[in-house]
Amino acid sequence: MTTPVTDLSRPPLTILSEEEELFRSAVADLAAAEVAPRVRAMEDAGKVDSALTAKFFELGLMGIELPDEYGGAGGSLMMVTLAVEELSKVDASAAIQVDVQNTLVNYPLHRYGNAEQRARILPRMTTDTIGAYALSEPGSGSDAFGLATRAERAEGAGR
Repeated sequence: MTTPVTDLSRPPLTILSEEEELFRSAVADLAAAEVAPRVRAMEDAGKVDSALTAKFFELGLMGIELPDEYGGAGGSLMMVTLAVEELSKVDASAAIQVDVQNTLVNYPLHRYGNAEQRARILPRMTTDTIGAYALSEPGSGSDAFGLATRAERAEGAGR
């Protein structure tokens, strides 16, 4: 027996707002016009075309969730998801560049950085600087879920 949903204060994730639909369409158009023609050359070169990266910055895709004060677009995580999805339909590496910049670089800096760090770093992340996320650990490589840790109480350390 299923219980009917009575709280419609938040629509299902499958229903996009008008703004989200427009955003998704704009990114799909960008993917078709700017990404698709570059895919073969990027594959051959083994890197994302720097002109495409510049276009991502210009159009606000490298700071989708960040507030305007840092040069961001003031969007939502759903918009990041839509951008990555639409770009992935054409080229995974271009999508990963946008994804990592937004979710693994900008988000933690905005959420956990102090005011000085946010003011100094985030405007660069939305205009011309590519961030990076690296993970490599002995025994797990880049498999974060395979990471094994242990803790030892240091002498003289408090609780």
